[in-house]
Amino acid sequence: MLKFGFSVDEHYAIKPIFHYTERFLDLDEHPKYLEYRSTNDERDLKELAYVIDGMRIRYAKLSFQEISELHIHNEQPFVQLRVNLNDQSVVYVEGDKPHVLKSQQYNLLFFPKGKQIIDRFPAGDEQEILRVDLQPHLFLKYCPALKSGFQFFREQVIESNFSVLSKNGLPLNTQMCEIIRDIISCRKSDLFRHIYLKVKIAELLLLQLEQFEQLRIGGRENTVMVLKEKELQRVQRVKEILENQYHLDHTLLSLARNVGTNDASLKKHFKQAFGVTVFSYLNEVRMLRAKALLLQENEKVAVVAGKVGYKHATHFSAAFKKYFGYLPTRIKLACVSCLFDVSALLSGIEMAFAPYA
Repeated sequence: MLKFGFSVDEHYAIKPIFHYTERFLDLDEHPKYLEYRSTNDERDLKELAYVIDGMRIRYAKLSFQEISELHIHNEQPFVQLRVNLNDQSVVYVEGDKPHVLKSQQYNLLFFPKGKQIIDRFPAGDEQEILRVDLQPHLFLKYCPALKSGFQFFREQVIESNFSVLSKNGLPLNTQMCEIIRDIISCRKSDLFRHIYLKVKIAELLLLQLEQFEQLRIGGRENTVMVLKEKELQRVQRVKEILENQYHLDHTLLSLARNVGTNDASLKKHFKQAFGVTVFSYLNEVRMLRAKALLLQENEKVAVVAGKVGYKHATHFSAAFKKYFGYLPTRIKLACVSCLFDVSALLSGIEMAFAPYA
């Protein structure tokens, strides 16, 4: 048997088509990279796969006309960071209950050696998924061995027992979505790609563990599922509006009316689902987008201020400094200063991903 392979249950008519082989996904293999587009358009990415030093990254857009099951057999234990960017999926191992991930949710799971993993996908809308698999020793290096909400999960990885971090799917926030986009759209050369992706995966993992701990301390780790389906759909719709229309003026009442609820319910349910207020989330979206514009497109501060919804550059500059700790005019200097720490950063990455002696 291959160390990691997949097949489709014969009872299901639609077979997912992947453009890599099972052997390509072996975690012990040397670094490999593949991406597939159905057209020549750079934006039309359908699938990518990386295998880098004990880390496996898989992204795909998949469509099914009928319910489909993907059966995965593995002879390598691994921790999986599962992200559903669009639509719903279900995963379970034989003898255990199914775990549901809805759109814009994530979770961490540990799959011991020899377990058969079953991914079930609904029919209908296009699935957009990201799966990051880590050899257990890599995960343990990044998961603090301290008393915390994820201590139980860490212990299960050490003892090689199937486990999930959270009983229910956890909500993606803006920072996580930015990192995921960076991973999916990575255009680094072969020389630097593996370093870049290791840094991004480590950052994503740390953000997710941190969020889980914050939700646990606040007693909110299971609140997403406490919301009714329609309530959850409404706040997810508002989240999408804020992410796509961050340049517009929004009020709680206008957003609530847009999704068919009242402002009090929206305020309460949004905080329950995502752990932040509506306008804290909007501010986060605006600041991250502004930073990208200043760095990547070399825009002037006044222009960026207008693009992210500010009428006055001075108000924007004050908000930017409050969020990041420095003025937008000094962003490049702040980023260049990070280069002085590059040796320490690379050393830390090397230690974190080095195999056991």
